[in-house]
Amino acid sequence: PGHMAPEHRNALSTANLALRDLEAGTLPVAGATGTVLKRSLTMLGGLIERALSEVRYTVGGGPKHAIFSLAAFIAEAKAGADLAAHAQGCTFVAADVDPLLGIYADRDLIMAAVSNLLENAFKFTHPHTQVSLNAYALQERILIDVSDHCGGLPATLTSTAYAPFAQHGSHRTDLGLGLYIARQNVEYQDGTLRARDVRGPTCVFTLNLQRHA
Repeated sequence: PGHMAPEHRNALSTANLALRDLEAGTLPVAGATGTVLKRSLTMLGGLIERALSEVRYTVGGGPKHAIFSLAAFIAEAKAGADLAAHAQGCTFVAADVDPLLGIYADRDLIMAAVSNLLENAFKFTHPHTQVSLNAYALQERILIDVSDHCGGLPATLTSTAYAPFAQHGSHRTDLGLGLYIARQNVEYQDGTLRARDVRGPTCVFTLNLQRHA
């Protein structure tokens, strides 16, 4: 969308400046300049993902629904999450999924939503704790839980966390688009995204979607 073009340009410009400094060979990649480059690329990735989701919905005629295996979907999400867990120094588990369960949804949009929730979980979970992914059926719905040990949800979550560019806590590594994109992608398909605290330090985000045999 046109209103996001300046944000794309700013993030790309900052990344190019950081890359130019690193190419000079006088600064370490692991230093402040490398951090700026990583942050800019993360920003740019989030902006592109949001733009693609909006264009696909408004220009492409809405979500492209299809029936797909829940077990295969979770296996694909797990493959990427394993790498992220290793990079963040935490553990990741994904519960076994009934191979007979299916979802009727736009697979790409749901994968983007789950990926954003997992990224959010890895970012906020306390060091050396666990992030988990669990998918199961409840009557005629499919529920996908992403859990972490962030220490509890902020009181402002329900009113601000899903807004674009909202950021919480001490993390400023992205534009705060993750939860906004996740909820938007789920609601495009008549689903819901809910957050809750479980047993104090555990935070759970749950996607609620249409089930298909």
